[in-house]
Amino acid sequence: MRPRKVPLCRSLDGKEFKVGEAPQPPLHWLCRSFLVPIFKNEALNKALHESKDNTRIARIDTEGRWINHRDGTRSKTFDKLRVKFPHADMNYNQWMSSMVKSGNPADRSFAKEVLGPTRFNLVKSGKLKMESLYYAGKLRTIKELKELIK
Repeated sequence: MRPRKVPLCRSLDGKEFKVGEAPQPPLHWLCRSFLVPIFKNEALNKALHESKDNTRIARIDTEGRWINHRDGTRSKTFDKLRVKFPHADMNYNQWMSSMVKSGNPADRSFAKEVLGPTRFNLVKSGKLKMESLYYAGKLRTIKELKELIK
């Protein structure tokens, strides 16, 4: 099974909490989220969190291949990962929106797999923003999203 950023983690991306008040990862099964300390001293904060080119690493799974298990079930495995370097100030919604609008077919394919075809098309067409896809840490149903468009 492939880990994804679930709506709960997406909704927390970029949020700031006081010491001791942040939700402690892992927040769900296969959670890859982590906390990053933020300091009031801007120079210290900048030195600790910014790379030379002001980017951070984002891993993207490549095309998977199906595996047939002895019990009759199937799952996908991903042998290689592509690495992207989004701007350090980008949050998940901004990054995924950039993947939807990317000129690279592999980026668009990744976004379509993560979001699902209907959500992908709603974001791509501009009918909805990424932020609209979930509410209070829960993914909205397609029915709920269509209601938002009206």
